[in-house]
Formats: sequence, C-alpha cells, structure tokens
Amino acid sequence: MGKDTNFIGQPIFAQLLNFLDKGHIKRVSKVLEADKYVKKFTSYKHVVVMLFAVFEGYHSIRDTVLGLLSHASKLQHLGLDYIVRRSTLSDANARRPHELFAKVYYETYSHHKDILSDSNLSKKRWQIELLFKQLKQNFPLKYFLGDNEKAIIIQIWAAMKANLLLTILRSKIKKKWAFSNMMSIVKHQLMSYINVYSFFEDPEKSSRKVIAEEKERERMRYQDPQMTLRFT
Repeated sequence: MGKDTNFIGQPIFAQLLNFLDKGHIKRVSKVLEADKYVKKFTSYKHVVVMLFAVFEGYHSIRDTVLGLLSHASKLQHLGLDYIVRRSTLSDANARRPHELFAKVYYETYSHHKDILSDSNLSKKRWQIELLFKQLKQNFPLKYFLGDNEKAIIIQIWAAMKANLLLTILRSKIKKKWAFSNMMSIVKHQLMSYINVYSFFEDPEKSSRKVIAEEKERERMRYQDPQMTLRFT
C-alpha cells in the first residue's frame, strides 16, 4: 500500500495547535506566575482545554470534561496526559491571570502576521466589526464556563484565539473557503485523523482517496485477519 496522505498522525485539533508557540506560553506563564502552586494543570493545558471547549461549542464545564473523556485515547496528541477534573478547570478559570490568554493571542498573531495580511484581523479600525461579526457567527458566547470576571474574560480570549487559529489555517490554503463552512467542518471533525491541508485543498479528491484506502484496508484484513490488530 502506498503512503497515506489523507490520514495523519495527529487529529485536526492538534494540527491547529501547532500554530501556537508552547515555549512562549511557558515563558509568559512564568512571568505572570500563572503556574504558581500548580501541580498538573499547567497554563498550556488550560489553553488547550479552553480552545477545545470553544471549538466544540460546549456550554458547561461538565460538557467539556465529558467531551475530553470521549476522546481519551487521542489526548496525548494535544499535550494532555490526563483529563482535568471539573473542579480543577473551574478553579483555573477563576484564578489564572486572563492576561496569559491575551498575550498568547498577540504573540500568535505577530508570529503569523505576514500570512494574515488579507484577513479581517489586519484590517483598519472601521472594519474590526467584521471580525466581531465572524466571532458572533462561529463562536457565539451565549454560555460561559464560569460566572466570575476572570472566567468570562478567559473564554472570550479563547474564542478570539480559536478564530485566529482557523484564520491562519485558511490563509495557508490556496482553495477559497467561506470561514463559516471551514469552521463547520473543523467542529465536526476536530478530533479526526485527517490531513487538514490535503482535505481543504481538494475535498473531493481527498474523499475518494480515503474511500479507496479504506477498501484496501478491508481487502488486506480479509486476506490476513491478524492485520486487524495493526489497524485498530
């Protein structure tokens, strides 16, 4: 069988997280003392979990944790080595400085600003309303994962950051996509092992290859049942 270019060793969400600078998050966390007295749920893990909640559109901490549990076997790709407890996530949203999320947003934007030149994010002040319209349509903030000021601000920055990551991806793909269409696909396939670039460049071609590759897998399983172990 030839090399599989449609599936990849990381879920779509992990491919989006690659746009973040993990080292920068650690440095900012140190400056802000955001991980002081923290044993396991570090700033980076907090950022990842909040982005997960925003992309999936969860309305509560309970739903967010259940969502993580449903993808337990894939979380190592996200840099998560355990599933956060509801109480721990709630405490982090209440105590961790929201400035951390703001600084991560601006660093990520600055690092990718060259490819964002045509996006709403780089337009002049009077066109910023387009960005907020985009946020309202794709990351509606109707429900918050906490009722305190820090939790609310953190979730707003998480939505801004999710919007930014998707905008970066959209800027790297030649095929023109409506932002809302791309967001819909990412939301429903967030934890799927799909090569996000191959798929969005040519969905039809990518889908045909996926079907052909799956048929080849089935044929090989039929010929040698022991191979099932290597595909599951």
